[in-house]
Amino acid sequence: METLRKYAWILGIVGGVLVLTFLGSYAALQTIQTGFGVVGGIGAALLIAYLILDREDVAAVAKSRNTSLAGGAVLLVALALGIAVAANVLGDRYDKRWDLTSTGVYTLSEQSVQVAAALEQPVKVYGFFGIESAEAGAAFEERIASYAEHTELLDFQMIDPVAEPMLAQQMGVTSVYGTVVFEMGERSQRLETDYGEEAITNALINLSSGAEHILCFTQGHGERDLDDDFGETGFGGVILKAEGGNYTAKNFSPFQEKGIPADCEVVLVVAPNTDFLPMERELLAGWVAQGGAMMVLLEPFSVTQSGVHPATPELAADMARYGIAVGEDIVIEADPQFMQAGLDASMVMLMPDSFDFHPVVQSLQSFVLLELARSVEAIEGTPEGLQVQVLARTSAESWAESDPASALEGELEPGEGDKIGSVGVMALSQIQDPSLLNLDPETAPADLKPGGRVLVVGDADFASNKLVLNGNNLDLFLNGVAWLVGEEEQIAIRANEAKGGQLSASLAQLILTGLLVMLVFPGLAVAAAIATWVVRRKL
Repeated sequence: METLRKYAWILGIVGGVLVLTFLGSYAALQTIQTGFGVVGGIGAALLIAYLILDREDVAAVAKSRNTSLAGGAVLLVALALGIAVAANVLGDRYDKRWDLTSTGVYTLSEQSVQVAAALEQPVKVYGFFGIESAEAGAAFEERIASYAEHTELLDFQMIDPVAEPMLAQQMGVTSVYGTVVFEMGERSQRLETDYGEEAITNALINLSSGAEHILCFTQGHGERDLDDDFGETGFGGVILKAEGGNYTAKNFSPFQEKGIPADCEVVLVVAPNTDFLPMERELLAGWVAQGGAMMVLLEPFSVTQSGVHPATPELAADMARYGIAVGEDIVIEADPQFMQAGLDASMVMLMPDSFDFHPVVQSLQSFVLLELARSVEAIEGTPEGLQVQVLARTSAESWAESDPASALEGELEPGEGDKIGSVGVMALSQIQDPSLLNLDPETAPADLKPGGRVLVVGDADFASNKLVLNGNNLDLFLNGVAWLVGEEEQIAIRANEAKGGQLSASLAQLILTGLLVMLVFPGLAVAAAIATWVVRRKL
């Protein structure tokens, strides 16, 4: 018996190891397997045997002063462990995340939330990610889970194509770098290169809409190039964004086709350099009088071989038939709060309080930047059959310079006849009575109907490659298109692929940070430990 008591500590060590093995297996597997259960039972029996055989020494140690101090420390550790376990249980049961980044990198955009919440049919999402694309798969899983928080109709599963080759073959998955398949009924969408928020939202839009809207851009007057993805004045960037959703863009010539293509839903006139012929202007008005939609983006100047002169004066004046006055001027911003640092006063910044209450602009939460804009106002005394609204105005310190040449020469002072303060730069008109459009009786269509929509902006550069990713410029253009086609549910703030934060620091700041992290903070911890040891030695 004395021999057993002498070597009882071995039973205690072995028993403790076996119990820890059992607890580790349960933590990893979240279940009690038979083999590990037996190991745990044997370990517990050995610990009990140790306590019985060596009970006198255990009792003596338990009564010692060191044990009392150690017991207090163990109690505190156990309390902290209990709090941590409780926090994890509550976090698992009530999942809530806070995005503390300044730009909301990990927060779904307003549009993404709206699209998810508006789903009316179940959507199945299959994410095929193997070992080669494990990192992309983890990021996608976290992102699609954020969508699922806003709808009960989104069901997703992550699949290893190597482990389930039959399903991968059935879905046509061939890439080892990841493939995502969305299914809604008989319709489907695929992502094979981009699994970001914008791509996911566009896939859900295309599925739920079930329709593709045709955007028809006029050509033959020096309009902006839809295929130019890199030039500053090109419109290729915004077209790629639109076509990522449920829009298709194409060019047409009103003069050559003698009409508007039958499949068009919106006609867009983007910064023409030469004026429209009377026949072309009548075609546009007839289109609107039949319930059609039109967006007109007009620059203040045209550049031709003869020099710089007011752009398309006849087309600009023709907007009056829709109740909208487009000025032959240039808007100058003099309020320092609305001026871009390092840029001249012709760059106009519109802030959220610059916009009127309307679906196209009411969700804009950042700024919109215009370059060389002209005034766009509602004509006073417009009949009730034309519902005109100015969507945005500049600051009280701005003015519409009626002599643009003087502004170009640097004379930035308002003159006689200039409109001073709160200059309108974009307006829309809803046509309730098409007979008010003053159509040419010889060319007017016979089947007039109310519901036509016209959106006019005194600038086209805001949607060009140069500026479209600034602030809410892209949202303004796409919101306008969504309103014109009647898809108000798509009017929102979209995911900004450029959002993200950078930390910049000078060399001195980097050195100071390094000293704090590598020397000061560790030194304070060591000093605190030594001070504690000295105090304990004196007790």
